[in-house]
Amino acid sequence: SFAACADIPLVRGFAIGRTIFSNAAKNWFARAIDDDAAIADMAGRFGALAQAWQRLHGATAV
Repeated sequence: SFAACADIPLVRGFAIGRTIFSNAAKNWFARAIDDDAAIADMAGRFGALAQAWQRLHGATAV
């Protein structure tokens, strides 16, 4: 949880991984979705994660 580390000065960002792309990759490799749908899925998941981080740190989107 971002809240757990919000007050720790050492924490400056986050890394992404399978939580962002695994669902899209699984469906894309199975040919259940096309390129555009895979991109939209990953972008949506990354966007939600970035917004959660920004809410906690009072940052604005760039």
